[in-house]
Amino acid sequence: MDDTDIDFIRHCLRFEIYKGIVFEDFQKWKEFLLEIEDPSMIAMFAIYALKGRWPEAEPYIVKDPKAAHEYATHILKDRWPEAEPYIVHHPSIASQYARDVIKGRWPEAEESIKEFQATWKRYKYLLKAFGQDIDVWQVDDWD
Repeated sequence: MDDTDIDFIRHCLRFEIYKGIVFEDFQKWKEFLLEIEDPSMIAMFAIYALKGRWPEAEPYIVKDPKAAHEYATHILKDRWPEAEPYIVHHPSIASQYARDVIKGRWPEAEESIKEFQATWKRYKYLLKAFGQDIDVWQVDDWD
């Protein structure tokens, strides 16, 4: 199987997942996804097809910040400490993780989040929405 075949299968799988088509053979899909090691496809399959935790796939998902954020948000519905070292270095995803999973301030990610002014402003806005605020003496601010 070459890269073109894998890309075609990924496209078909995305279509089936998005359209809510029922899979006849979950095991075959699970084996295929673990073989190609695509974290976003693996997370998507767990979220939309399995609709539950997939422990044997977590080592593939954990290292991909976006896939880990989606998996923590929709499957774990809680913080995923093993994924946080990967998520923390991606400003936008770290801000989304604070909003969707932590549901509040994530001090360990603030240095990363501050790398982009728009992301930092969004993060501060979400903290206000959660009834939290940042002590201006603790954090250098953009404005």
